[in-house]
Amino acid sequence: MSIVSTPKTDLRQWAALLAALLVAGCVGGCRREPTTRPVTTQVVVPGFDQYGGLTALPSPNPATGFFRIEKIGNRWVLVDPDNNAYFSLGVAVVSSTPGQDPDGRTYGDYTSAKYGGSSSVWASQTKLRMLSWGFNALGMFESSYVRSYGSFGRQPNPPLMPHFNLHVGFAKKSLANDPPLVSEPVKNFLWDGQNAFAIFPDVFDPKFRAFAFAAVTQNINSTTGGLATELTSPWVLGYVTDETDDLRGFGAVAVHRHIGWAAVAAMPTQTTAQVRYRTVTYSDTTVYTKLALRDFLKARYNNDLSALNAAWNSTYTSWESAGGWGQGTGLLDEKGTHPWMGDRTTLGGETLSMQTDLNDFLFQIARRYFQVVHDAIRSVDTNHLIFGPVALQVETRPQILLAAKDYVDAFVAGLTRVSDDPSSPPPTADIYNLTGKPVLGASLYFTAEADSSMSAVVSRPNSDWDFIRMATQAERGSAYATYIARVANLQGNDGSYPALGFHWWALVDNFSEKHEFGLVSIRDNVYDGVEAKSATGTDPWGYPIGGEVGDYGDMITAMRSAHLAAYQRVASGN
Repeated sequence: MSIVSTPKTDLRQWAALLAALLVAGCVGGCRREPTTRPVTTQVVVPGFDQYGGLTALPSPNPATGFFRIEKIGNRWVLVDPDNNAYFSLGVAVVSSTPGQDPDGRTYGDYTSAKYGGSSSVWASQTKLRMLSWGFNALGMFESSYVRSYGSFGRQPNPPLMPHFNLHVGFAKKSLANDPPLVSEPVKNFLWDGQNAFAIFPDVFDPKFRAFAFAAVTQNINSTTGGLATELTSPWVLGYVTDETDDLRGFGAVAVHRHIGWAAVAAMPTQTTAQVRYRTVTYSDTTVYTKLALRDFLKARYNNDLSALNAAWNSTYTSWESAGGWGQGTGLLDEKGTHPWMGDRTTLGGETLSMQTDLNDFLFQIARRYFQVVHDAIRSVDTNHLIFGPVALQVETRPQILLAAKDYVDAFVAGLTRVSDDPSSPPPTADIYNLTGKPVLGASLYFTAEADSSMSAVVSRPNSDWDFIRMATQAERGSAYATYIARVANLQGNDGSYPALGFHWWALVDNFSEKHEFGLVSIRDNVYDGVEAKSATGTDPWGYPIGGEVGDYGDMITAMRSAHLAAYQRVASGN
């Protein structure tokens, strides 16, 4: 049965989905054995294949057994292993969330009590609920209990859902040398002696490449069955290589410094540095990115320092060090304090020639990162897609996106601009228009703190443009529905549809960050107008619900309808 038919049939389709989930969830009797998995088989609904692909829009090409990307008609799509178009609607951080509520309890405390202390039951029930809300994927940073392959000798918990593979965060792990695969950690070339959260790996250090190539051969996640299980899994959407918290420079211009500028101002040597909360020491003190910049400029100016000085309005006396970082007059002594250095974010105040040079070297830094991680992954896996880091932004500097396009199959990225209406920002096709690569949307946060279990918690001050703040859950659901419709209908300049889907952040409200990101409260009640209330009861599977401080609204109804409409739009073939 196709999901593209009359509205009446569409509603029956969704009713069939819910019925199938309820039956699957109650195999053997709901809650009769709380430590037994409530699901024993895969859930497949008419109109969808087992992966959540759309049977109304099969690929005209042969199946490969893995997710791939194709253009069917005028629309870019993921194609799943069953050879059907797949519009990815996922949830990130399907896992425990840090922080305690005012009663001093965590999400893990509540779910342990709810599901009889079984993480496997939690995993199966959470995925069933996500399917019933219209999602078909797990986003980033998922618990090992929900993946399609087990870990630490455990078997996977059905129903299975497609997910990414963050086999290793190349930046994060190389900066810590975790696991210890090279002689010492790769340096953080942004370290300036003060800001431990300005982080970017020294990608020109030979140890970065050595670490990357070694890491992809290790069973870092203790996957049951070993690394071969990850490399052959049909449920993996593809690789993400890092998050931009560990690539401070790859995010939006408004919040991330220009790392071409940072290379000029970087220390030429480091013996110790702070990376997040850790102190790291180095026996190899060379900061290779600064030397790469020097060599780049020497080649560009034919080794003529006076030509560089004329172009930059600078007064360097040597290509090397001449007196020490921040004190001397050599290029390697530059700390970013000279008047010709201008603004580290906008490059305002630099000469046009200097802006060109720094933008071009930014491209070189980004290209080095993307080439290394691509080549490392492809040395062991030629089957799965590569998405690059999560999440780049529409307003990531174009040099970074252009450097990436030859090494990623698609982007995972924020689709909104800083300048857009913060209450209803439209997605844009800017990344596709620039690179020609399709994009899976992410990094937009819908909240309604006042109508949630976090209403008594003061939200952490945050002026980020990627928050959609609504007053009620109903408005939150409506805002999300509007956005998803826009994503499904997004067109590039060439008239094609480049959006591969959208991944919501996140499953659970976050008391640590003091933001109501969640589909569910810290008590594991979904915001559907039924569960997240003060009155107690049971859900359709027989598990306890309610017990909230107040009665909160319904965003799930609008979300579910939006998902169905998006699937219909994609399955229509245009």
